[in-house]
Amino acid sequence: MGTYWKRWVGLVIFAVVLVTAFVRLGEWQLNRLETKRERNATVVAQQKAPVASFAEAFQGSITPDKQYRRVSVQGTFDPAHQLQVRYRTSDGRSGYEVVAPLRTTSGDWLLVDRGFTPRPASGPLPDAGSIPPPPSGVVTVEGYVMADETGPANATAPADGSVRLVNPPAIAAWSGLPLVDGYLNTTSTTPADGSGLVPVALPELTEGPHMSYAIQWFSFALIGVVGTFILIGKDAREIITGRRRRRAAGTDSPEDSGSGAEASRSVDSSVG
Repeated sequence: MGTYWKRWVGLVIFAVVLVTAFVRLGEWQLNRLETKRERNATVVAQQKAPVASFAEAFQGSITPDKQYRRVSVQGTFDPAHQLQVRYRTSDGRSGYEVVAPLRTTSGDWLLVDRGFTPRPASGPLPDAGSIPPPPSGVVTVEGYVMADETGPANATAPADGSVRLVNPPAIAAWSGLPLVDGYLNTTSTTPADGSGLVPVALPELTEGPHMSYAIQWFSFALIGVVGTFILIGKDAREIITGRRRRRAAGTDSPEDSGSGAEASRSVDSSVG
């Protein structure tokens, strides 16, 4: 009997650890689902809102609820501080983006993502120096607001004309320009850009597989609980069956008969 108790205690401890992990993973997927739903609602609401001016859209810090608002800005690009943003995806394709500072007509500096270029079918990405410069003169840029991307210094600090994340504070430190918080993803430029860059696609308004993943994790947790009871119940039935057989054969010792009967009654009551 002692061996069974040790086995049961081990099973219960293992089940508790496993079930707790599965439940937390399920909750994590539900949290991701809720985050995606909130983002989707923000995208829909901001895209329906009237086009904002630079002053309206870029006042203060760009929080998640301010992202994706449509904006129209006039200004002049600074080609000297243009950067290639590597390791990007847009509309399911991998490639690179191009960002450049824009001096607005109000005298402020705004970082603008000019657009995206898919990775060539063969060969490496083009060198940052070979990317066409932005249009000269005063232009009107329409697009939508994005918050700063954050990450380690080696991802936000420009080097050799390229960068991995669009982080205006890091780019401001590199360029010496007082860039405002956030940046603008371009949807159109007037006069036309002519560089072949395509606008960065808005996020897909889908909820993804998070709900199905959450159900899977919760199902695993339930299986863990049920499986533990099944294994303990199987052991308990074996104990009861063994006791009954020994009693029928008259092989129970006097010492066993007391403790065995007590253990048997305990198991009987626990399993039904």
